[in-house]
Amino acid sequence: MSYEDSACLQYALRGTNLVISTIPGDAQLALIDAARRTPSIRRFIPSEFEGKLSSRPVHDPLDLRNIAGAITLLQSHRLPYTVLTCGLFYERFGPGGLGAYGMGAHCAGASSAFLVDIGAGAADVVERDRDGKDVVVVMTSMADVARYVAAMIEMAGVEGMRSWPQEVRVRGDAMTISTLLDVCQSVYRSE
Repeated sequence: MSYEDSACLQYALRGTNLVISTIPGDAQLALIDAARRTPSIRRFIPSEFEGKLSSRPVHDPLDLRNIAGAITLLQSHRLPYTVLTCGLFYERFGPGGLGAYGMGAHCAGASSAFLVDIGAGAADVVERDRDGKDVVVVMTSMADVARYVAAMIEMAGVEGMRSWPQEVRVRGDAMTISTLLDVCQSVYRSE
């Protein structure tokens, strides 16, 4: 299917109540546009899983996937949406990183060398922010996020989706960068 063919996308969405996007950039923008033209759509979940919306800069130079553009488009079309914020996926730190799951090709961390390259025994991190506070990273597994979304859908049903908030925070674990480095070192040593 081509994301450039709006009619084809609208046809594919017929009868769908919820769209959960896992694609970034222009393809997601086209999917949003098709979803707003599909009467049965009750809610859209954009491909967006990082940190909470209120903590993001307005013009983020690291927004390589154009998440801000997706949210702006959802708002301008008045399409009900829910952003799931869960931090980083644990799988980023496994063998092959997100690339091992066929994910992340257009974002930092597709390979196994995101913050920490366990295979090389190296790290490129900033442990404290400009105020001297420890940087904390929030992480959740992809499987846990999927189970959480499935439970949300099952509990709410089609009509209940209308009352979902614009942001749902799912959090598996939070740790300082220093603690993350310690965990990675212990894994590296045990291999």
